[in-house]
Amino acid sequence: MREARVVVTIPLRDLLAGLADLPSLPGLGQQTDGHAGCGSTGFGQALTPAQVRLLACDAEIIPATLGSNGEILDIGRRKRLATPGLITYLAERDKGCSFPGCTAPPAFCDAHHLFHWLRGGRTDAANMALLCRMHHTTVHRFGLVGTLTPDGVRWHRRDGTPIGNRPRATA
Repeated sequence: MREARVVVTIPLRDLLAGLADLPSLPGLGQQTDGHAGCGSTGFGQALTPAQVRLLACDAEIIPATLGSNGEILDIGRRKRLATPGLITYLAERDKGCSFPGCTAPPAFCDAHHLFHWLRGGRTDAANMALLCRMHHTTVHRFGLVGTLTPDGVRWHRRDGTPIGNRPRATA
């Protein structure tokens, strides 16, 4: 089976803009005036930096260095997706979506970087948690923070306010 590929072009400064203050980013689905600061697909679809970052969570990133006229100077490859073995480990550890109160099973979850990959977060068990698609989007949209503890992943807002951190019910 062939993997789907979407090529998005966005200046690095725009992709990183606002990363330290994620809650102030435009919501998913919004576009900025005149598409300034947006990425674009090969079909001309404008994507906000927030949308590009969300897509990047489940994508293989291939960075390209462009010259001043848009010509490709260098193209590299950096794998940052969780391996099948890591996903199996996360499924056993998290038992499904790690967001408080969610009962989505592991098969319906994404592997999420607790410390954002764009800021140097590693793709390993100590920096990953399972989230269902809805909570994965919520975490990115509102800049929620997950912390791995001996009792599981604890979620809180950027100001430290906890988010209903109840242990996941076991069967």
